[in-house]
Amino acid sequence: MGIDVDSMGGSQRVLHTLAQGFGERGHRTELIGIRPSPEPYRYHADPAYRHTTLYPAPAAPLRPARSLTERLGPARLLENRARRAERDRARARLAARFATAGRGYVVIGSPWAVDWLSAVDRPQLKGIGQYHESFAQARASANLRLILRHYPDLEKSLFLSEGDAADFRRQRLPNAAVMPNPLPFTPPRPPRSTPGGSAPSAGWRRSSGWTG
Repeated sequence: MGIDVDSMGGSQRVLHTLAQGFGERGHRTELIGIRPSPEPYRYHADPAYRHTTLYPAPAAPLRPARSLTERLGPARLLENRARRAERDRARARLAARFATAGRGYVVIGSPWAVDWLSAVDRPQLKGIGQYHESFAQARASANLRLILRHYPDLEKSLFLSEGDAADFRRQRLPNAAVMPNPLPFTPPRPPRSTPGGSAPSAGWRRSSGWTG
């Protein structure tokens, strides 16, 4: 699950790759985007997972108020009220889907998605939070605040390297673990060793994912 899962980007590719991998292995899988992309990209010609978007349209840009009078004016108040109502409808739609789900997991692709999801009940679904940047990047943005607020309540918090996970643990995030991003393709088998005992290397590495 993510805010926008259908634009062309690295974190979006990770979510589609994970969903495809789970689906191909026989798991009932649904990829949920909160907002539709204004420029969607098709990651799989034959997806093995269901795909749902909660909002009917991409987010309209919110023009900054030029004055306090404009910010508190009736037009801006009505606009904010409409945005809150649309958000509440999207959350209610997701809560209805979660209510029909059995025991399982929700893999959440970003701190902002975890923040949005925090108001939605998921009684039988354990949360797994991902973060696709470094600890240094999180510390330089609002992401660190969101991670430290929400990720301790999740089953696992997954980061890209052991160094990043260790930095988050030092910030009192005890459930920090490591899962490198999955490859979006199946790498070739490594070549057999030559008679002399050595083998050429193309520099790829197969990573094992975390399983609960």
